[in-house]
Order: sequence, then structure tokens, then C-alpha cells
Amino acid sequence: FDCSKATQKVEKMICSDIQLSTMDSDIYSTYSYARSATGNSKAFKDNGLMAIKWRNQNCSTSKCIRRWYEVREQELLRIGATGFVPPTNCVVSDSHVSVKGRISRKVFPGPPNYTDISEGDEPLTYWILKTEKPLCAYSSGMVPNHLKRITPQNEFQLVMSDYDKYRNKLGRLVTVNGVPYPSHTGYHQTPLLITVTNIR
Repeated sequence: FDCSKATQKVEKMICSDIQLSTMDSDIYSTYSYARSATGNSKAFKDNGLMAIKWRNQNCSTSKCIRRWYEVREQELLRIGATGFVPPTNCVVSDSHVSVKGRISRKVFPGPPNYTDISEGDEPLTYWILKTEKPLCAYSSGMVPNHLKRITPQNEFQLVMSDYDKYRNKLGRLVTVNGVPYPSHTGYHQTPLLITVTNIR
């Protein structure tokens, strides 16, 4: 974008930081690749607007913006490789999402068998975001540039560095902003987990 016309706080941060402005320039070729693969469809345009809106609303630090560019680059590469743009109302792994629901703590059976606490498995407590109704969902399945539709999801395990910061959000209706990724270990309790950027 034209820095002389920057109005958003995030845009001004990008323009004043050489690393961020370089990342912004570098992502253009990937964006062009994805745009060409989709024929610059309405779905692709909507996807871009949603991604920028998410960045502008949720990033207030250079670290967050850098991470946004890294995730967005991979998302655009996937769109370019497949020509497929997921619907904007779906929760998609390895992309930026905002999901509304209530957070609760749930106990699951852990090691050694991950099946039954009463039979000796270690109890593991995780934060789970539950939505009012199941949401359309897509998972990359840990495969680069791959995406498949999975069963609609209404529970998402939350992953964050500071649980105490959000302890007052437990039980309340909130919006979780973050990046989903697919389950791939016994410690993952939902098909998609969300690495939390913030909770509002």
C-alpha cells in the first residue's frame, strides 16, 4: 500500500519499520500467484479483506505483524497451489480466525494410554472454546499446501502462553482471535486447536 496514504495504526507501524515494510513488499509476488490461481475471484478478494481486517484489529506490536505476514504468506501459497479459497465463515487451519464462544476448563485422560483416568491415566486440564453451533471447518492435516473439509466443529482447544491473563474470561461469551492448527499428538483433544493471539 501507499505509505503516504497510511491511516491505520498498523499501516503506520509497517511504514516505519524496515523489516515489516520489506515483508509487505515481498508478499506481493505470493499474492499475485494466488490471485492468478483464483482468477481474482470474489472469494479471493473477500479473503484478502478479511485477512487485513484481522491484522488491523488484532495486531498492536511488531511481533504480531511479523507473525501475521508469515501466516498470510503460507495461506497465499496454499491458495496459489490449489486455487481454492475456503468460505469466510469457516474455521481454517493455518490462517487467521475470530471465533465466538464460551471458554471452560475440561479434564481429559493423558499418559500413558489417553483413554481413562479411572484406570490410571494422568488427568490433563485444557481450556476449550465451545461455540453455540458447529462451525464449518477445514484442516491442512499437517500437509503443506493441502486443505480438506472436516466435520463441523463446535469445540476448539486453546493454546496460549499466559493463561492467567485471561482467567477472568472463563465462562463468559468471548471472541478468540488466533491461528488454528490440526491435532497431531495425544495431548491435542480437538481436531483443530487455536493458538491464541488475544481474547476479547
